[in-house]
Amino acid sequence: MRKTFLIGFWLLIIALLIIAANTLPILTNKTEPENFTYEHPQDNYSLAVTGLWQVYDENDTSLTLVNGEKDCTITFTLEVGGYDYLTPVSAAEKFIDYNKKQFSDFSVTEGPEEGNIGTYPCAAYLCSLSQDKEAYLGQQAVIHPNEGIRLYVSFIYPADCDQAAIEEGENIIKSISFTDTESLYAKFM
Repeated sequence: MRKTFLIGFWLLIIALLIIAANTLPILTNKTEPENFTYEHPQDNYSLAVTGLWQVYDENDTSLTLVNGEKDCTITFTLEVGGYDYLTPVSAAEKFIDYNKKQFSDFSVTEGPEEGNIGTYPCAAYLCSLSQDKEAYLGQQAVIHPNEGIRLYVSFIYPADCDQAAIEEGENIIKSISFTDTESLYAKFM
C-alpha cells in the first residue's frame, strides 16, 4: 500500500511539473532578426515587432517583449476604468509613484510631458534605475487611446545599450495600433 502511494505521489508531482513547464514562458536564443505583427489576443492592439525581440509573456491585460541579446524589456499593461479623471501627466505621475515602490533606486530624469505616440495622446518620461547593481535607463509612457482606457508602457534597457537597439524598441512602441477600443471597454467593464 505504501509503495503504491509513493509511486502515485511521484507520478502526480511529475505530471504537475510537466504541466507547469508547458505554461512557463520560454525564450529562445534568437540570432536572426525577424519582422512580425503581434496582435494581443484580448486587448485589441497590435505592434510591428522587428529585430531580435520576442514575446516573453502575455496575459489578459499585459504583454512583455524582450531582446535577450541586448538585455532590453518592453512591458505593456492595460488598464480599463480607474483613473479616468486624471490628465495624461497626472496618470504618468501615478505610474512614477508605483515604480518608486518597485525599485529601490528609481528616479525621473526628464518629464513627464504630454505628447503623442502614433495617433494616441500620452504622457511620457525618462527614468534611471538600478537592479542588482546594474544601471538601466527607461522610457515610460501612459497612452490614452480612448476615454477610460490607459496603456502603461515601460521600456527598460542597460545604460550602455547601443542606439540601434533603443531605436528598435522605440519603433515597436510607436507602431501600436488599437483596433476596437469600444468593445475593449465593454469587455472589461
